Amino acid sequence: MRMTLDDLQKLVQEGESPLVEFKMQVSDEVVKRLSTSIAAFANHEGGRMIFGVSNDRRLLGCEYDEEDLDHISQQASNCRPQAPISFEHVPFGSSRILVVNVPKSSVLHQDMKDRFPVRIGNKTGYLDITSILMLAQERGLLGGGDSRIVDTKRESERRSLSDDEVSMVVEGLGSKDSILRSEALLDLNRMSMGYALLEHQEIVDLLHNVLNKGTDEEIDQTLNIVRTTILSGSSSEKKVVSHWMEKIREIGESVSSCGAARGAFDVLQLVGHSGAVDLLEKWITNADDERYSELRPENQLSNVRFYGLDNRIRGRMYALLKTKPGEIVTNRVQGVLESVRRAY
Repeated sequence: MRMTLDDLQKLVQEGESPLVEFKMQVSDEVVKRLSTSIAAFANHEGGRMIFGVSNDRRLLGCEYDEEDLDHISQQASNCRPQAPISFEHVPFGSSRILVVNVPKSSVLHQDMKDRFPVRIGNKTGYLDITSILMLAQERGLLGGGDSRIVDTKRESERRSLSDDEVSMVVEGLGSKDSILRSEALLDLNRMSMGYALLEHQEIVDLLHNVLNKGTDEEIDQTLNIVRTTILSGSSSEKKVVSHWMEKIREIGESVSSCGAARGAFDVLQLVGHSGAVDLLEKWITNADDERYSELRPENQLSNVRFYGLDNRIRGRMYALLKTKPGEIVTNRVQGVLESVRRAY
């Protein structure tokens, strides 16, 4: 469930550890290096980055906004493959403490500099080739198959919800009260890291209903749950979300929130779905300048080669150029092609 200020204070007093790292503020200088910290936690046992805490364990609070959260999410996307994260916002006086949760991954992640970071004590180190192979073997990644969504031992570690927990979640998601629904979705985002949520049909039906009829914010939260399920869910949970891809493509085309639209693109890209290419083309050809600059599709292509979409995107971009579009579309296509090249 959601972290309280008392929970946070107890955690902070224990100090930094393999599972916890403190950050004083959400600044550009800090955020641009977060792919390393995120990958390190995902490659180890998971953990939390807590923003608004000093190195001597004092709670300070920090200022941040939705754009800052987008930038942090982009750092998670810059890991190869993308690492799932979720946010918690703990009130602290007139300010807030930001907690970024990173679950243990079933695969291995590189940071933006193509290194394999890992938590060692309260610091971040890097795996050498021997350690990489040993950890890959431990996680069952050397036997073939699609490493993007490998289950291996992780599937058996996912816990089942109790009947009481299912009832509570269903009551929250099914409520007509928007605040209660929002709180239930925040709880589900946290729980999706370790619980087999989508093995309960009532929860599946309610989340699918959110994708069809929810607010932009609710849809964005649900897409986060889908993303985490793809990366660390059980095979039965992944089968559930695989049936939602066409709806998610529609969301990317029609939703007014750029955050939810980017979330839809991330999900489609993560599973190598052709809808990601369709969505990218639609943004390039139809979005006005303001919306396109907010969507920032070029920034979402750092892992495109890993997801097997690089050639499909390149082919679609070449086809667009052959139609001799205007200057705006041409510039956008060239920007996308440059991002695809940088993925190599």
